[in-house]
Amino acid sequence: MNFIFNEKLLTNKLKDVYELIKTPISVFDLNFECKAAYPPTGAFTDYCAIIRNSPLRTNRCLECDKQACSICQNTKKTYSYFCHAHACETISPIYYDNIIAGFFLFGQYIKEKDVEKIKAYAKEQNIEETQLLKAYDSLTVLTTAQIKAACNILQASILHIWATDAIRRDDFDKMEKIREYILNHLHLPLTADYLCKKFFLRKQQLYSLFKQSNQISLKQYILEKKIELAKKLLRTTNLNVTEIAEAVGFSDYNNFIQRFKSITGITPLKYKFQEKENTITDC
Repeated sequence: MNFIFNEKLLTNKLKDVYELIKTPISVFDLNFECKAAYPPTGAFTDYCAIIRNSPLRTNRCLECDKQACSICQNTKKTYSYFCHAHACETISPIYYDNIIAGFFLFGQYIKEKDVEKIKAYAKEQNIEETQLLKAYDSLTVLTTAQIKAACNILQASILHIWATDAIRRDDFDKMEKIREYILNHLHLPLTADYLCKKFFLRKQQLYSLFKQSNQISLKQYILEKKIELAKKLLRTTNLNVTEIAEAVGFSDYNNFIQRFKSITGITPLKYKFQEKENTITDC
């Protein structure tokens, strides 16, 4: 499943959370590519920037992040961890229709300062100690309660993210799923309101998406598919017209006959007789 990320809209959402926790925050897709970050011109802390000025340490950072992403994806839960440079980061899933579409990641931050550990790391990595300690000291200190609150705010913002198209499913992928749903639920009285709620879309967005993909309106598409199914049932079953009307989502028998005739030019009963005669002739 493919998703499209709107960097500008996401950045505005991340800014609000950043103002509370004062630590860089990013959105990553399922390939762990960064799609938005705040601050936009400095997504890394000074501490992280020092760590990443070495290609070897940068690779270790990326591997650490990917591992955390994998754990989050497998457990489907928020995951907090220490990076290889002894700073804290948290990754939290972004859900769409019960599947993970991407991740929020914020950090680096500190839970409790451990200067001696940073000194040892500086010596191990041949980093100037005073510079690293100064950057380490500038990291935000977050309590467990603050981290949990930040995660809760991010999760609460997910519905707004979908509603504003900050993240959206690729139109082709989304359209395929809508078409598949319609074909499997023709027995329901399908409406635009129902489909919008099901697929997290605004009504105008649904209409536009459908017109572009199918060259006909949503209403006409559903009607044609219902009539196609009705024709199949008339040809292949012994159901009467009332039963077939109900099977394709029409509660009003007369409305079904009218709609059937508007598509085929004849009534359901006449269609059934014609198909039966054609079968006899073929034999």
